[in-house]
Amino acid sequence: MLRGAEEGEIWYLVNPACWRRGIATEFALPQNPAAVRVLEKAGMRKEGLLLKNLKIHGGWKSSYLYAMLAEEWSG
Repeated sequence: MLRGAEEGEIWYLVNPACWRRGIATEFALPQNPAAVRVLEKAGMRKEGLLLKNLKIHGGWKSSYLYAMLAEEWSG
């Protein structure tokens, strides 16, 4: 997070050669326990489940909301 910033985000970049394989979509969904482990290993905590907040391939999917307080950030 930048100094003085109030909020931050985590983004995932996928090599264009791997696009259209569902990699980013899979990472964002609650059904992916590996994605959950990555966020929790980074020190983030699950704060909520956003029901049907992502429209993917014509259907609505749910996602988790993870957060960390500034004083918890060790980077």
